[in-house]
Amino acid sequence: MLAHSLLSCAAVEQTKLTALAVFHAVVAVRSGTAAVKMWQSVGLTLLVIVATLVCALLFMMFGWYVVWQLFLSKFKFLRELVGDASTPQADSQPSETKSERPTNAPARSRPRTARQRVASPESTS
Repeated sequence: MLAHSLLSCAAVEQTKLTALAVFHAVVAVRSGTAAVKMWQSVGLTLLVIVATLVCALLFMMFGWYVVWQLFLSKFKFLRELVGDASTPQADSQPSETKSERPTNAPARSRPRTARQRVASPESTS
């Protein structure tokens, strides 16, 4: 009986040690899994931040391109600042020289208001 109880005590102790070893192994695996999950979380956070910055940068570049094409490129001063060699259609048309302009056609000038117009001698008589 004493041998049986000693064997039983030894078996219980062995079972306790085995259970303790299993517990430590599970804790080690879980802590390793937790570390992996933490690094995955940090990596995912960094990926989201970088993707957000890239999207914002692309959106801003597209917006500036549209604004340049529709509005800012029309100003010769801004084109000279940027160094843009292409010219819009308004500047690409050659202006007429004095020799090409018909003699009876008036020079390009502002239209005069009623106060600025001088009465022609034919209309006064």
